[in-house]
Amino acid sequence: MGQNQKHVLGRNLKFFTSEESTYGTFVDPVATDAVKTLSTSMEFTQERVDRADARATRSTMERITRRIESTWSAEMYVVPSGAAGTAPDCGSLLKSAMGVETETGGVSAAYTLSSSQAMTSMTLLREANGIFSQRMNGCYVEEMTLSASGGEEPRLSFSGTGINIANTGSSAAVNGGSSTTGPCNVTAGEGSNFAANSLVKFSGGTIAEVASVSTDTLTFAASESWASSETITPHVPTETTAGSPINGITGSVTLSDLSSFPITSFEMTLTNNIAFINDEAFTDKGTDFVPGFRNVTGTVTVRARKDQIIELNKRKNFGTRDLQVVLGATAGSILTIDMNTVEFGFSPVEIPEAEEATFTLPFTALGSGVGDNEMTLTFT
Repeated sequence: MGQNQKHVLGRNLKFFTSEESTYGTFVDPVATDAVKTLSTSMEFTQERVDRADARATRSTMERITRRIESTWSAEMYVVPSGAAGTAPDCGSLLKSAMGVETETGGVSAAYTLSSSQAMTSMTLLREANGIFSQRMNGCYVEEMTLSASGGEEPRLSFSGTGINIANTGSSAAVNGGSSTTGPCNVTAGEGSNFAANSLVKFSGGTIAEVASVSTDTLTFAASESWASSETITPHVPTETTAGSPINGITGSVTLSDLSSFPITSFEMTLTNNIAFINDEAFTDKGTDFVPGFRNVTGTVTVRARKDQIIELNKRKNFGTRDLQVVLGATAGSILTIDMNTVEFGFSPVEIPEAEEATFTLPFTALGSGVGDNEMTLTFT
């Protein structure tokens, strides 16, 4: 028995991050924009409110359209490129989150913080099975988290806001003649499978960007040609990615005044506190974003061993210490997280019924000198 319909499958998902040269202008992905992910999300909402003026009935009779809100997130293993000096496939995300990417050939790819307003924005695209894609413009990273625990593989997660989403399905071109140019009629009733800025491919090979949709007619951003009855599907390039995930059993944690600092888990979160400009008159979309004060926080969890108990009182002094976390041990596949001025905070000691006790050291990474140095990420 044959399958009735094709389904969107997470195992076939492709995800691309393309840096924008002009904020909010869609960028077509290329092979090297691909990022291997564990999960992604893209969410579109547009506020609708009830009309509230006086009327003779208690029934809601009409609604009014307000602004669009689009959010996204992605989670992935920490995957260095495997070649020292070459950025990982998630480099655009790290650059958007932190501000500056510096590749030193054969040595390192480093990510450092910046107070510049010129932060990287991206066009994000995810596609599955050739039957579905979503494309979001004007995306920035509001929050980035790096975590590792026990023997599990370290992971990176990113989340943020974008301007708008173009959802894309599939259909068939039905204009008459052996070849056609100009607007394209699709199978009746399937025009809603496309939207402005949908990136599509005809089965004959033509790649096109939809400029507008009117019922079942697609108008393209440039003059395109195709043959009648060709299938139209979402387009993405072939992925090009490199590197393998860092495992969770190699690496180290160093604290400035300790020769050994064994941990059970580590988590660090960078929050950009970005103000999304979406309150301008006569537009339903965001028009810009402004970085605010930045926070770098996290936690280190340790067992309540005899030699670790000293940390409970030491943190009461509010001193600062140097914390370094190294993930991986193979050249070309090592990530070092450096935080030179860390202040530890407070949390309870968790004492279970029978097992060993643990306690968490929450921390805030501070800038020193002229700032922008709370934290660095370096792939070597």
